[in-house]
Amino acid sequence: MNAAVPRPPIYLGDNRAIAFLESGEPIAIDTAGPDSLKYSLGHVIEGDIFPLFRRLLRHDSVVLDIGAHYGHYTLRAAPYVLPAGQIFCFEGNPHTFGCLERSLWANQLETNPRVHAYNVLVHDRPGRAAIHYRAWRLERASMWELGPGDSEQLSAEVATAALDDLLPADLAVDVVKMDIQGSEPYALCGMQKILARSPDIKIITEFFTRHLDSSFGAMNYQALIAQLGLSMWRIDAGGTLTLIDPATPLTGDANCLLARRLDLSGLDSRDIIIEPRKLSLKRAYAGPADPILRDGRIVYDASRHAGVEEDVLFYGPYINLEPGKFELSFSASIHGEFRVEVTEHFGEPIAQFTLDGTSAPARFTLRSPAQKFEIVLSRTANSKMIDLASIRLRKM
Repeated sequence: MNAAVPRPPIYLGDNRAIAFLESGEPIAIDTAGPDSLKYSLGHVIEGDIFPLFRRLLRHDSVVLDIGAHYGHYTLRAAPYVLPAGQIFCFEGNPHTFGCLERSLWANQLETNPRVHAYNVLVHDRPGRAAIHYRAWRLERASMWELGPGDSEQLSAEVATAALDDLLPADLAVDVVKMDIQGSEPYALCGMQKILARSPDIKIITEFFTRHLDSSFGAMNYQALIAQLGLSMWRIDAGGTLTLIDPATPLTGDANCLLARRLDLSGLDSRDIIIEPRKLSLKRAYAGPADPILRDGRIVYDASRHAGVEEDVLFYGPYINLEPGKFELSFSASIHGEFRVEVTEHFGEPIAQFTLDGTSAPARFTLRSPAQKFEIVLSRTANSKMIDLASIRLRKM
């Protein structure tokens, strides 16, 4: 028998490898179904929905991915919300959950303390229930029968959980993606405490009437949304939003955004805002005697630190970036000149420029994914003072 020929990895989304291959052979494709190939080969998935999901994310967002499947939304969110935020992903089908675990492992997220994966059916109460699925199309898994007399339908018994019981009692949630084949209303019923302590929560939910009418009822779901004090927008082509009157039945297949309030002007998909407290200070500037991090700002004064030999003031924040053109700007008061380097993989240079009181935003291009992206700020012989409030990284 000939030895297996090594093959290149299959990539998930736009920047990182997924563990489909072991010893040169597929390990997940046979049970994954056709849509797994779309995920793994980087094809566009839910092209009208994901751009809106991305615009809702901030660098410290708490995200729930309910019905995570292979982890497409979890992995795409990670570069934007880690290390400051948190991601909780839930997949009820135990077979698909194994694939989700492999995705997290391949993307260095399996042991990340801010990423939490649960093999449970998100519902309105704890217990156990059956999930029904077809081995060749795992994305259609549901608590509700897929079709009478379906000879290809398989079932597995899985734990159910209400998110109010499962998640920390003080956790406020920012963004939810929910696609659980008709169980969405029950998930909302089981997270009312979370809703109460999350005033700015935004929920992207599947609204497929054929699924909902097999479970809770589509009109009942609309009524529940209104009772919970949430408004409802249908997500249309290009991620545009149309406000839905709760008294008007929403028919057919749609995806919707639920929120108490929505400032469309504030939904800028390009910005990652980095606060000073998310950066790492060099030890010489972090000591108790005269630290440069004060009240959430980095304040360096050459007259106070004249005896310090270390030139690097701070570095970080260790995030992953997809390829593209970026603009970097500092919200700061600056006297003199400082040196800024942008690097990846613990110090591999991407670009370098000088920062002073008149500097325009700096631009650089990533031709391949950058992991462990850092911004390193160093003093020069002409550095006098910097008072830094935040750094903005913008995708052009």
